Amino acid sequence: MNETCATLPTRLARSSGWRRWGWAALFGAVATLALPPVCGVPLLLIAVPGLLWLLDGVGEPRSAFALGWWFGFAYFGFGLYWISFALLTDIAQFWWLMPVAIAGLPALMAIFTGLVTMTVWSLGGRGLVRVVTFATVWVIAEWLRGHLFTGFPWQLVGYCWVDYSEVLQTAAVTGVYGLSLLTMLVAGLPALLADPSVPRRRALMALACGLTLFASLAVAGTWRLASAEVETVAGVRLRLVQANIDQGRKWADSEREGNFQRHLEMSVAPSALGKGWQPTVVIWPETAIAYFLAQDVRHRAAVAAAVPPGGLILTGAPRATLEPKVAPRATLEP
Repeated sequence: MNETCATLPTRLARSSGWRRWGWAALFGAVATLALPPVCGVPLLLIAVPGLLWLLDGVGEPRSAFALGWWFGFAYFGFGLYWISFALLTDIAQFWWLMPVAIAGLPALMAIFTGLVTMTVWSLGGRGLVRVVTFATVWVIAEWLRGHLFTGFPWQLVGYCWVDYSEVLQTAAVTGVYGLSLLTMLVAGLPALLADPSVPRRRALMALACGLTLFASLAVAGTWRLASAEVETVAGVRLRLVQANIDQGRKWADSEREGNFQRHLEMSVAPSALGKGWQPTVVIWPETAIAYFLAQDVRHRAAVAAAVPPGGLILTGAPRATLEPKVAPRATLEP
């Protein structure tokens, strides 16, 4: 076992060419599985050290950037592939955008991860210093990605704790970027096990401290949830309507009316809590209605009829601004 742990980092560091980029892409794909919906957080303990071990064998800034780029290309490629599903609403017209959605966006986002590895390689450092540097630079890149050019704060590492409410409470203090920082810091600690500048005992102790940190955060989060006061607003009872309609059917002409009626039926259906419980506010999903309600009197009236007595329905629908018709001007011929 010890021999395997010692040899794998060496083999990764000595890899080159397509093997190095292939390993980087593989670790990027593994890192994606740490995020929702899988939320396999322990997989970061494999993906991040793997990337750092690959970085050990890099000899120039360009290769360091390429290494991070391939990691990011797989990381964002496997994580953002679903964006292309929106094109399925009219694939005959938008088929040519499929490569842009599937590969173009990940290729663009991977520039940030490429800059991370290039910066870490340029700054140098070994042992714990490099792990801290990597985690810090990664989070700086996440912040920049979330704010530059209108911002794209998707797939932040801190989102990996979505299914772990106890640890997620940390974000109330640190924000999601602080949670990303702590996560990447601990995820990079196994890389110390193969670092010749760090004694094995010290590396194990650092890893144990990192895991203990998150165990402590989970305990603190459990206490916070248990002691939280449940605040309610008197007289307000919410009903969340989720018809779970496939994107390919959402905008189809033959499906629109059926989808609309399904939302209405779910809005007025009897409550599982008993006859005495009635919602005061019904909430529909984003763009739940595929009609222009401002101009569509019939469907607007149908929504109004489903509103709870004295309550309201919150929904989303497309909007259109109609240009006023201008009468042609009379002209006098000379």
